[in-house]
Amino acid sequence: MPNDNKNIEAIGKILALTRDGTIVWEVAKKNQIDQTEEDVITTPFKTTYLEKNLRIYKKKYKKKIRKPSASFFYAISAFEGDDEKNYDYRTFYKTILEITDNFGNALWTFPDEDILDDLLKAVKYKASGAQDFIDQLLEDSKE
Repeated sequence: MPNDNKNIEAIGKILALTRDGTIVWEVAKKNQIDQTEEDVITTPFKTTYLEKNLRIYKKKYKKKIRKPSASFFYAISAFEGDDEKNYDYRTFYKTILEITDNFGNALWTFPDEDILDDLLKAVKYKASGAQDFIDQLLEDSKE
């Protein structure tokens, strides 16, 4: 498995190739992504590069966090048991980049890195056609 630096470098390369138009992304189907009913994801995008299928999307998930104890000693709270009332749920968002098979099944997921958010922003911008729209809009306004 590649080390973190190689993963970041690889994601950076995908980002650069996306920005320059070498890698072209398109909208993928949400129903091919493993998710629970509570998961909410952004529109997923897919592409093929170097004979590998890639998919990127943002996933929402909840994490169970133990509430701070109302008692003075944490040890006392340990006797309170594992009741749901002792926990809060926090919502987190995570950008997922994965290699998929030809049917959209995830084969491998890149480790969570901050640069994935930049990649997703670039993918959305390019796939939406925003650059062409802005260029046309500004060109029309000059006439």
